[in-house]
This record gives sequence, structure tokens and C-alpha cells, in this order.
Amino acid sequence: MEGAHSHGDAHDHGHSHGHGGHEHGHAHSAESMYPSIIILVGIYVFFMLEKIIDKYFSAGHSHAHAHNAPQKQLTEEQEKELRYTKFAAISLLGDFMHNVADGLSIGVSYLVDYKFGLATTVAMFFHEIPHEVGDFVILRQLKFSVWQIVLI
Repeated sequence: MEGAHSHGDAHDHGHSHGHGGHEHGHAHSAESMYPSIIILVGIYVFFMLEKIIDKYFSAGHSHAHAHNAPQKQLTEEQEKELRYTKFAAISLLGDFMHNVADGLSIGVSYLVDYKFGLATTVAMFFHEIPHEVGDFVILRQLKFSVWQIVLI
């Protein structure tokens, strides 16, 4: 059967599954793969940032693993505070990047039209309220004072 492609003997029921000479859109040009590459790089970068922050805050502390170097054992409360501190650092770093992207969005929207810019600014304001409240709560649990949080 010329012009047909088979899906295996069990599925071959004698008629053509030809596609009239057109492609299915499965092009894999470099340009079409850029979004996927950017996403994978982003995932890798954030994974590495988490590992770096974990190493930075965990330096000299043990989680009861046997290693050659003597390490200080942490109490349960110290472990909890260390986890909160790591989470706060990652969260604040992510929030910083998020705020930069929001600022760029607002700036570009004003370049398009001042009304569009104003609408974007108002939308971002209400969008940011839950983010900033969440950051405030995290930092308060880490025993930061209100003034320390405001200055950060």
C-alpha cells in the first residue's frame, strides 16, 4: 500500500491514512524551541538558587547524617526556624523578581497608552496586596519587627 502509513499489523485495516502531502506542524526549528528552552533554563536556575540558599543557611549544621566532619546538632525549634529562614529567603528573592517583572509590565503599558498604563497600575496594585501580606506574615513569623519589614 503505497502512500499509506501503517500503525502496526493489528491496526492495519486496508485503507490509507495518507495526509495529502501536508505536514502536521511538528517542526522543530530553533526558533520554535526557544520558549521550551527558556522554561527549562528557568526551572534549572530556580532549582540551583534553592540549593545555594539551602547550602548557605545550612553551613555547619547537621541533620543527623554520619559524615567525617563533626557538625552541630540542631534542636527541633532550631530546625523549624532554619526552614522558615530558607523559605523566607527564597520567597523574598522570588518576590523581588516578580516585582521587577510587574514594573516592566507597568512601564510598557504606559508606553502603549496612558489609559492602558493606568489600568495596568491599578490591576497590579490589587494583584500585589496578597503577595505583600504573605511576605509580611512570613517575616513576622521570623521575629522581624514591623519597622525591619518596612525597611526591607
